[in-house]
Amino acid sequence: MSAYRLTLYKQIDTVWHYCQMTATDTGKLVTALGQCGNAPEQHIEVLLPADTDPSIAVQQAGAQWRLQGFDYPHRKDMKIMSLHFRVANMNGWPAGAPWFEDWKTYYQEPVDDLLTTTANGFANGSHRLRGHYLLYYYVLDIAAARTIVEKVAAKAPVHIPLEIHISDRELRPEIHFDEGVPSPLADLYKGFEQMALTISEASQQVVFQSVTLSPQVVHTSSRQRVRGLDAQVLRLALRERWGFTCNYWPPLGGDAKSEVVYISDHDTHLENTLLPLFKEKLQLPVYLLDCEEGIFKISLENIFRGAYEGVVFDDGLDWIIYFSHHNTITFGGEWLVAALKAHYANQPGVLNIW
Repeated sequence: MSAYRLTLYKQIDTVWHYCQMTATDTGKLVTALGQCGNAPEQHIEVLLPADTDPSIAVQQAGAQWRLQGFDYPHRKDMKIMSLHFRVANMNGWPAGAPWFEDWKTYYQEPVDDLLTTTANGFANGSHRLRGHYLLYYYVLDIAAARTIVEKVAAKAPVHIPLEIHISDRELRPEIHFDEGVPSPLADLYKGFEQMALTISEASQQVVFQSVTLSPQVVHTSSRQRVRGLDAQVLRLALRERWGFTCNYWPPLGGDAKSEVVYISDHDTHLENTLLPLFKEKLQLPVYLLDCEEGIFKISLENIFRGAYEGVVFDDGLDWIIYFSHHNTITFGGEWLVAALKAHYANQPGVLNIW
């Protein structure tokens, strides 16, 4: 089941108000009205005709609210809230860090949820470097946004040092280099950082100049996050069985604990060959460890979907598929490796070439 959401805003005197429309394929359109930074004051529920596309229903509803003065906010009306977390150094991607699960569960997700339900902002990416992790949000009511973050931090059972900065620009921490790093290399890296910030600021103007109403997908039942101790247990099992820690893994580097083979790009024909084997051999549930976002339960049909950098595996951990940000796909597991070798038996230039 998917839901589509569209949030429009209107300033009355100095106060921003929102109109947040959400529709699902169950046939309901729910419109929440309120003041930015606060829970909705009113809900309007409408039954949609059968077979109505929920995204189109939200778009059409948004067009009607536009006639009443609600619209996307202008960039000049919003501030950027930078949440600066000071975290332990990590090797590899965030989801492999020992602090990730607490940070995700007790900080990022609650802030995202509260800013969304009070329609007081939306995420605008992140930035990370050694010892630092930053989240960026556009916000309208500055005081309310700060209060939300402070309450989330106060409630968290695990303390992660956090600083809140709200201004017209993203906060970027000062970069410190180890002794021995050549000055030209350090200057080059700083130049890249400044260029990334300049590009980010230029792209903001594009974000806020949209004329087309574009509902956003906010839920899909095929991807359910695994949290807390359950997630920690799965990470440990992956490390012990396969040596995977969200860091380098074949063919990019590192070592697997069992034989693996890899291909350099997605192959639809291979996918069609493997799906019947998965139905026969896998032990449910099927998991995705997304190295940016954490661990999720996924459906069989989504094994080859939605992984930019991460691994898919099942409850038995007898097989594994690693999707890298270089578009390589690595396969581990006795029966799975055998299936790959058989599939490419007449194509010797495909396997293990990168």
